Amino acid sequence: MKPRTSRPVRAVGKLFLRLGVTSALITWLFYRTDWHHFWSIAHAGRPVWLVLAFGTHFIGMGLSVVRWRLLLQAVAIPLPWSAALWALMKGAFYNTFLPTAIGGDVVRIHQVSQWTRRLGATATTVVVERWMGLVAMLLLLGLGLFSAIGPVIVPVFLLSVASVGLPVVGYAAVYKLGQRLRRHAPWDRLFRKLQTVHDALMTYRRDRLTMLRALAWSIAIQLDVVLYYWLIGQAFRVPTSFLGFAVLVPLVQVASLVPISLWGLGLREAVFFQVAPFFGMLSEQGFIVSLVASVMGMLFNMLGLPMALGSYPSAETLPADADRPRPWALEVPEKRDGVME
Repeated sequence: MKPRTSRPVRAVGKLFLRLGVTSALITWLFYRTDWHHFWSIAHAGRPVWLVLAFGTHFIGMGLSVVRWRLLLQAVAIPLPWSAALWALMKGAFYNTFLPTAIGGDVVRIHQVSQWTRRLGATATTVVVERWMGLVAMLLLLGLGLFSAIGPVIVPVFLLSVASVGLPVVGYAAVYKLGQRLRRHAPWDRLFRKLQTVHDALMTYRRDRLTMLRALAWSIAIQLDVVLYYWLIGQAFRVPTSFLGFAVLVPLVQVASLVPISLWGLGLREAVFFQVAPFFGMLSEQGFIVSLVASVMGMLFNMLGLPMALGSYPSAETLPADADRPRPWALEVPEKRDGVME
């Protein structure tokens, strides 16, 4: 039997490993950077453009609220705007301090499930939201590469989009296995929880209009992220076009998904530093754009501090329709022998 401390020890080991990788990447960046160029670029910065860039965080948060509420309503969890914003900002705050990119998602899932008592459905909305964001990112990357390179990129792009479907295939396999194992008592409770997630996913499968609208909002959010980086680039007189950033930013985002550093710090800056010359900018310009983007992102996330310290009204004080199922989330009763059940 494994000792009970094995899991915490592994978690601490992974944390120190990521900390070591982050430190190594930052050390490498400091060694490779031409600090004369770096400070000359920084001193030539234009604050007005940075203010505009910071403003895109508010636009992105507003779009995220719209998208998440759309997905929540589809499974009969119509949270008020203020509650959805509260949960998102609270999650964003914790994202700044938790060592993984999904830490904030866990926080907002926990928060909403406390209000609604629907953990499985709430978790499903966040998973679908993240999946939609990944699809939108790959679509934007594919369009940008197609514009820059041409049809030669199409096979690679189609393969990338197809890979997004792998989680769906994996889930289907797990669900089928769960159906077989549910006959055994220890697995029945776990399967009932899985069934809650499955029911929510089937709701999205039937409600294609909601999925298309969520994808449209995801694309808008991704464009807002590109605009954010482009405005920071303008602040430091980076000559790269918006289309160039539309390719560069998703590339960096894909690289940042590799869980080898804390919050993607160091890894994101290293990728920017290396690929910057391919997009018409100095490596030092790429470094400073990525560094400023990370710092400003953390500053915005700190606005969630009041949400993290305070408490939103409990589920009992939410609007009455928060517990009322929406028509599209209800099953249509079957008709047998001319009689509705």
